[in-house]
Amino acid sequence: MKYALAFITSFTLLLGITTYARVQAGEPPVAEPQAHGEKKEEPPKKEEKKPAEDHSGHGKPAEAKDETKEEKKDDPWGGEVKVDLKNTKDPVSGAEIAEDGKIEAVYKGFRVRFADEKSLKKFKRRPVEFFVPLELELTAEGEVKQVKAADFKDPPIIPAKCPMMGGDIVAEDGVYMFHRGWRIYFCCWNGCWSDFLKEPTKYYAEYGLQEKDGKLVPLEEKKND
Repeated sequence: MKYALAFITSFTLLLGITTYARVQAGEPPVAEPQAHGEKKEEPPKKEEKKPAEDHSGHGKPAEAKDETKEEKKDDPWGGEVKVDLKNTKDPVSGAEIAEDGKIEAVYKGFRVRFADEKSLKKFKRRPVEFFVPLELELTAEGEVKQVKAADFKDPPIIPAKCPMMGGDIVAEDGVYMFHRGWRIYFCCWNGCWSDFLKEPTKYYAEYGLQEKDGKLVPLEEKKND
């Protein structure tokens, strides 16, 4: 026991002298032996920054969203005036418009004047309903053209029932639109006109019309053999 204590004392003294000498020489001190079963603490690792993933999840850097390149839907209202209709009558109410009247709107490049704000609001809800008094035609491609009302006539057949919605057609009510030289009648303005323009060739025969050589002409009667 005496010899064991002497050995430990000598070893500790020697270790202290060695450590002091290393410190004086600028060398790192010798690490003390770790006790059995103890875990050596490691310094915390720095977190690596991962590149932002794209929507596909492949770890590619996400590109900044360029809002300036996003397509904007065409707004039919406002914008450049291509044609000033200079209408003297309100297309909605039929009232005369004062010479100094300033109630107006620009729709798809056409400037339209109104007698009052009430008519303007109605026009904005459904412009196509008031195209006839303005002598405008809406094509199947969505284009609005200026036309002459005198160039349009009733079709060979005015159906008793609306081909689109099945309601009664009363020609005297004036529910019709200009279409390729003809007045196409409907039972109402609640969607008949838009259904017709989606696939007009589907309904031509109902009005006694047919497509021939790029023109819309009266349907030819079948000759009996």
